[in-house]
Amino acid sequence: MKSNNLKILSGLLSLILLLNLCDCGRQKTPEIRETVPGVDPQTGKWIGEGECYTLTKAGLPDYCQQTFWLAGEQYYLLSNLNTFQSDLCRGERVIYHEDDFIDTVFPTPDSIWRLNDIRQQDGRYAELKQLSPEGTEKSSFSFKYAEDDVGRQFAVDTGLLYLNTITRIHVFTLNGEKLAEIPHSDWAGRLVKDASGGIWFADEREQGGGRLFRMVPEKGALELQFTYDAGQICTGDSEAPFFLIQGDRISRLQMDGTINPMIIWSECGYSISGVHSVLQQPDGSYLIRSTVSNMTMRRANPSELKARTRLTVGVLGDAQAFARTVFSFNAESEDCYVQIVDLTDDGSLSEDQALLRLNTQILVSRHFLIYTGAC
Repeated sequence: MKSNNLKILSGLLSLILLLNLCDCGRQKTPEIRETVPGVDPQTGKWIGEGECYTLTKAGLPDYCQQTFWLAGEQYYLLSNLNTFQSDLCRGERVIYHEDDFIDTVFPTPDSIWRLNDIRQQDGRYAELKQLSPEGTEKSSFSFKYAEDDVGRQFAVDTGLLYLNTITRIHVFTLNGEKLAEIPHSDWAGRLVKDASGGIWFADEREQGGGRLFRMVPEKGALELQFTYDAGQICTGDSEAPFFLIQGDRISRLQMDGTINPMIIWSECGYSISGVHSVLQQPDGSYLIRSTVSNMTMRRANPSELKARTRLTVGVLGDAQAFARTVFSFNAESEDCYVQIVDLTDDGSLSEDQALLRLNTQILVSRHFLIYTGAC
């Protein structure tokens, strides 16, 4: 099926190239080299609003749920959904194993915390363990949820552990002493770490955008830091505390809410969808994880980016299987690439509105098609 999809895409893009060649026969070819949109075709200099990057495939182990760096070494949480067993690996070596599915891990400068939600006869518990960088258990404690509460996420900063549930944030010392509760709207928000290790609460809307809050345990309250109109935030890098992930770009987000584009995909000649995390690596590159695939993003010279013919394909809602096929094609093709556009704007438009948008796109672009799921 995958090879058939690639053949279909190849055929479509060959047709686009043929149309372009026909146009070239009617017009004089300008004496400038073809470049990606972010590069000036006359001078070869970068003129994009964002920065100049190049992307390559990033190989992660099978069943990799999380990856992080600690003391210069890369760790992987491998959780097999078939056997419900989990391994925490440092490089290729397993340092900690459980005959259970580890829900999530969270690294600190000197340890790794892991969370399992477990069900017992008298109710549900959060079981937290602190591991050394070598995988040795250092401490552990359990917390029983209230009947109307369910665990969602946890995070650790200097001296405090935050357990986010569907109704509130529970704040503990690292030895398990309960310090405070911070209420929030049911099912709202998630914990976010900034680049320096501080923990924040992001109350995000389903369609993107939201509010970032500072947590004040001694008051049992949240204090608004800033709002953002679109996208979702994650841990930043040495240049900004947060990244803001949006469909067409990744931006750096400062503590005062200032947004500066880091990369705009189309400027660099790429089409990326479903990005959910960005991780700066010790060599200065970035691991980009998406629902489609994993990529390594590196700063580049404009001359490294090769111009490719773009075909825009409109989809109605979620099309992850098709997106994976497109990603594989884009990674292999040197002459063309496919850009996917969700005509429903992540479900905010009805099908009739999306089809009206499609008709408009077809009128203004010769390189726009619609994917119906037939491939």
